[in-house]
Amino acid sequence: MTQRVLTLYVGGDTSEAAAASASDDSSNAEVDGRNSSSSSSTSSSASPSYFRGGYYALERASTGRDAVALDNPDQRIAEDVASFTRASLRLLISVLRAVIDLFSFSAILYSIYPQLFVVIIVYASIGTFVTVQIGKQLVNLNYQQLRTEADFRFSLVRIRENAEAIAFYGGEDLEKSEAQSRLDAAVDNRAKVILTERNLDFFTTAYQFLIQVLPGVVVAPLYFSGRIELGVVSQSFGAFNHILNDFSIIINQFESLSQFSAGVDRLGEFADRLQLEVQDKKADKTESESPLALPETGLWLKGVQRSMESAAEELLSGQYKAPVQEPVEGIQLEINEDVTLAVDHVTLRTPDGSRTLVRDLSISLSDMSVPGEASGRGAALLVSGVSGAGKSSLLRAIAGLWTTGEGVIRRPPTGPGQTFFLPQRPYCPPGTLRDQVIYPANFDVSRHSQEEIEAVDQRITEILQTVRLGDLVQRFEGAHAGDDEESLHGLDTIREWGQILSLGEQQRISFARLLYNGAKLAILDEATSALDVDNEAVMYEALANCPSMSYVSVGHRPTLERFHDLKLRLAPDGAGSTIEDLRGVAVPVRK
Repeated sequence: MTQRVLTLYVGGDTSEAAAASASDDSSNAEVDGRNSSSSSSTSSSASPSYFRGGYYALERASTGRDAVALDNPDQRIAEDVASFTRASLRLLISVLRAVIDLFSFSAILYSIYPQLFVVIIVYASIGTFVTVQIGKQLVNLNYQQLRTEADFRFSLVRIRENAEAIAFYGGEDLEKSEAQSRLDAAVDNRAKVILTERNLDFFTTAYQFLIQVLPGVVVAPLYFSGRIELGVVSQSFGAFNHILNDFSIIINQFESLSQFSAGVDRLGEFADRLQLEVQDKKADKTESESPLALPETGLWLKGVQRSMESAAEELLSGQYKAPVQEPVEGIQLEINEDVTLAVDHVTLRTPDGSRTLVRDLSISLSDMSVPGEASGRGAALLVSGVSGAGKSSLLRAIAGLWTTGEGVIRRPPTGPGQTFFLPQRPYCPPGTLRDQVIYPANFDVSRHSQEEIEAVDQRITEILQTVRLGDLVQRFEGAHAGDDEESLHGLDTIREWGQILSLGEQQRISFARLLYNGAKLAILDEATSALDVDNEAVMYEALANCPSMSYVSVGHRPTLERFHDLKLRLAPDGAGSTIEDLRGVAVPVRK
């Protein structure tokens, strides 16, 4: 089934998927084999539409103006489908056993005392009703548990995939807070699940204990009146217990059924959305395969492994310290708020030391002044060179990410108002449009007055106008984030911004962050590569209006030169790098 789900999601030959599914099902006779085969064929059932364009349609639908996001399709394919098939097989086997057991012992019990059937039906009905009333919240709680655990895992994957951008921005604290909040949501929901399961276990335990007493109470008068022998009493006990357990299958497996039902809700929602998107596209009118049909009963929750949960908690709490080998020799990064940027005899190599990128480079921006600039604007350095010369690597060394080599680099600390890095592909954290602009700063609207919020929003709006994104707020007016979230609009709009904003818009958002947070030193790694010349000029003119801000840019376009005072051209072999004076400024270059 996994293959079919995958094909629905991304695309492919459904006939081949069906044939593979049938082949898998027919070639596995053992129970373990059926588990594996059914899991594979279940996931395969969703793959044709998804990989044929369903994945893109879902992402596009979830990023539109009136989008209702479908969370974590990856988990729904990989884990929920597998859990569904395993639980379906277990449930089917349990029902078959109960039916066989019921027919086997009904004759025995009926021959002893037919009235016991009435007692069994009444007792099982009452037990089932009470069980459903106590545990009816479990379906929704287990649904939320699947979602919160998937959200937490996704946040860890997002951090891993954007590690360098987060390191450049200095957004570790904000990312830790975001991941911690998602972990807390999963833990809080798990506590609710445990509380409900505790109450349910209290009742089911009492229900099972009473089974041992109930047949004796009913049959005892017959024994004492001499109508039946002691051996018949034992037979009635055994038959009664077997039949009552058969009728109590919902009571005995309610927790598993609630988890099963939660998973089916997620799979059903996923399948419905896929079918709607595929039907709307009408890209394949010859499709003969019937829509993905899913049973309407529960899912066994596989859950998060304890080892991963423990490791994640240690990581987020800061208790876990990854082993770091302190280099005996390397580039020394000295943090000094009184320095703009000083590179002193730096030789930079690749992390494995196999290649030298920069040799004995020395340059200082701290002592530079720009003639005719009444605002006191700092110096601007343009780093150029052929591809592979080490331009971005030099920025990593300035950031302190690469240390293999020799020399000293002095700069202000990383963070708002000090050193601010703009990577070529900006990182878009989860959150509101407001969060995108102020990142890596944190502004919790629940902790500020309405006047403070309005002041911040006014400043953000002005900055967005400066970077030519003034229409971004109006674009999402009246939009909402999802079924379980209140209507949000404007700067409060929540989206997967990395997906709906073009790279050029993301780069302008990155400049907006710089303008909002301010910086003594800005490091731009081809930060305008996706912008046209006109927008590029607007971005750099905005930086020129920032008092006391110096910046270092990596770029190839000749149009960048007019916005910089110095040009550092790196040689491919690391030797022979040159520094060019672009504006007649006295450049302190130490040899």
